[in-house]
Amino acid sequence: MLRRALEENAANPEEVDRMSFPTLVRTGIEQGLVGGGAGNDWPAWRTFREMRNITSHTYDEAKALQVAEAIPGFLAAARDLLGRLERG
Repeated sequence: MLRRALEENAANPEEVDRMSFPTLVRTGIEQGLVGGGAGNDWPAWRTFREMRNITSHTYDEAKALQVAEAIPGFLAAARDLLGRLERG
């Protein structure tokens, strides 16, 4: 959804389409679509992405618990992003 929102306002939507995940999130932060500050900044989103990757490639209980601990932070950041996208 972030990519789509950025494409709508971009002079060159194809450029947004080619953005890597880090560039996409940083651009979203710069444009005020992704909240800045602790817990909702690039390091937080990088951690969310890492947690997603961990769950995709392992069935280790300790790692599953680590991912579960990150869920509340992700949920708050995702809700913030959704609210910003809805306000447009």
